[in-house]
Amino acid sequence: MPVPWLLLITAMIAVETPNGELVGDNGKALGRLQIHKDCFEDAMEYAREQDLDVSWIKYEHCKNYGVSVFVLRMYAARYKAKTPEEICKLWNGGPDWRTAKSKKKRNIKRYWLKVKKELK
Repeated sequence: MPVPWLLLITAMIAVETPNGELVGDNGKALGRLQIHKDCFEDAMEYAREQDLDVSWIKYEHCKNYGVSVFVLRMYAARYKAKTPEEICKLWNGGPDWRTAKSKKKRNIKRYWLKVKKELK
């Protein structure tokens, strides 16, 4: 049975920001999904390629729940991550998560297992 999108988002937020902080990674990540600027820019580029008007969205808006979910959706769509596992591994490991080296691959798998545990 597919995991509902809202459930996946809720689980990812529980792992990314268990304390609810909107700024993390020493100021390098914003919002409950802890979005880095390069991820944001990548997602917005894809949104523009889809003819979506995202000119009003700024990186600082990632502190907004709706904007952060939109960024995640665009990022997942860009890299064709469809399942919850693929989305989580992409989110944690970046576009090259499938070819990551061993240490990074372990961290990516750990992240997915944490989110998966929250899904239960």
